[in-house]
Amino acid sequence: MIKMGITESGDAALDLSWKRWVIDEGKPAILITKDPALLLNKVPDLFNYPVILHATITGYGGTLMEPNVKSPEYMIESMSKYLDNKDKIVIRVDPIIPSDSFLDKSLKVIESCASIGFTRYRISFMDYYYHIRDRLSMNYKYSEISKELYKVYSGSLHAPLDLRNSVLDKIRSILTTECSLEICGEPNMTNTGCISKYDFDILGLDYGDRFITNHYQRSTCKCLKCKTELLSNKHPCSHNCIYCYWKV
Repeated sequence: MIKMGITESGDAALDLSWKRWVIDEGKPAILITKDPALLLNKVPDLFNYPVILHATITGYGGTLMEPNVKSPEYMIESMSKYLDNKDKIVIRVDPIIPSDSFLDKSLKVIESCASIGFTRYRISFMDYYYHIRDRLSMNYKYSEISKELYKVYSGSLHAPLDLRNSVLDKIRSILTTECSLEICGEPNMTNTGCISKYDFDILGLDYGDRFITNHYQRSTCKCLKCKTELLSNKHPCSHNCIYCYWKV
């Protein structure tokens, strides 16, 4: 079975340990990063290898939510140079926070990327873990954010389904007919794995009998069993996103 690598536990632009798998060994991978421009500066010939790039642009870059992430305007402009490789680029808006002030930022990202010509999109909503609530409560500068999130989540891990569906309708109204929209790990919604048959097709790989979903991740994960993590860190990266699922 050919394994498909992924960089879910960190950022592919900040941790280049995946290069042995992709560049030295020529194996396929999904590379996820919040700084695609930095990644492509470090590895200019990236698209010559069997990779799909997930460019994570939430719209929160440079705000309290993502203090060390570059602005969405910078990232979108940087990514516009790579439209010739758009079949290997996924605009990953993850997480979406479905409150008015945050949602507008994410919708603007999707609208801007669609107007440029990117066609593949992937979304997930923020999971409001207890340790994220603790981070927010420990510093007064997050008090307004904490209040806003409480109105949305009311102490729950997931935002209400009707609210998530409403956001989904808004996103679909923005995207053109040539665009595709995938959902990642959302309960009671139709999900597509970060590693799917579509990715194998794009990379021109023979998928054989690999199309069995994972058995070791959360039940809503629809990634294929051939998925393997390429990064070993288990701590927040230097982006310092306040919603990071890693505990300090």
